Amino acid sequence: MVVAAALFSPSTAEAAPPVNNSPDFLVTYTANVENLVGSGANPAVCERAYSSLVRYMATRAYAPDIFLVQQVRNTTNLEKLVTTMENHLGVDYTGVIAKPDPRPNGGGGCSSNLAGTASVEMINDLKANQTNAIIYRTARFTMNGSKTTWQSGARVNGGTSCVNAATYDPSQDRTINVAVRLKDSKRTNANVTAASFHWPGSRDAINYQTNPAGVSDRLACATQNINELAAETDDAGIGPSSLQVAGGDANVPDSSGGAMATWYSRGADLGFRDAVAEANGGWSNRTGLATNWTNPSKSGRIDYLFARSSPRTSGGTTVPYEWNGPLTTVQQQYSDHRAVWGYLYY
Repeated sequence: MVVAAALFSPSTAEAAPPVNNSPDFLVTYTANVENLVGSGANPAVCERAYSSLVRYMATRAYAPDIFLVQQVRNTTNLEKLVTTMENHLGVDYTGVIAKPDPRPNGGGGCSSNLAGTASVEMINDLKANQTNAIIYRTARFTMNGSKTTWQSGARVNGGTSCVNAATYDPSQDRTINVAVRLKDSKRTNANVTAASFHWPGSRDAINYQTNPAGVSDRLACATQNINELAAETDDAGIGPSSLQVAGGDANVPDSSGGAMATWYSRGADLGFRDAVAEANGGWSNRTGLATNWTNPSKSGRIDYLFARSSPRTSGGTTVPYEWNGPLTTVQQQYSDHRAVWGYLYY
């Protein structure tokens, strides 16, 4: 489903950045926006300054071409994000949502301090409904065909095999991924496939508070999930494209026991280029990648931006919460996950 949003002229934007007219690369972001929980959060500590991320976008050399989003509440929530982007960036966008009205999955939590070392459960429904989406610049792209969706695999209730997350718990709509094929008007006869994915986390199991899915469970299914991401976005899946871009909250680290995680190694074999790793000298630069944490615990990467069928990426960046100065409260963060962006090349 394509979401239409109110359009803003460049005159309404705040220091609007130029758009990218190069036929060679796409400015691509990914972020778990945590349902855009703002004022009215209950408890109040869960409020986040989500528009700070969009204001950061306005300070870059180019406005985003594509924004791959995890955890929006519904179509209205996605429209809110699209409108915020148009208002600050002076660029027209539209969005495609995985499931317009996702079922609740029992709510969510949030970090309760700046260190990310403690968390609380939200006691209202602002994070209960979660789905994923793709936002793209309408002056550059038009949809080519329909969206495609598929559900991530998970181990649930102590099982030993990876199953569709809805098999045991039909409420896990947040693990429904979405991809679209877009015709790029800046490049002759070129399509780009864009995908937003969210793999299962500790909550993606029945009775997660007493039987959460641990890291080992999530890692066990991550190889299946990266294989599915490749299959759903390649030419035989969604259709021919010159470039595939994918971003999401994988809920798993890129390493295990000091070695490269099996799923991450498999992703490299499948041709997925990690924009942040490439900007930091590769996976082996553990010190450099450690500073690019995205996890709410502020330790380790679980959010990734990938390019496939791509000769290179550049500028892979993890967006600091403090990009505009020091923070004094956790509510000044734009999310509990840090966003990632980069230049992804044809």
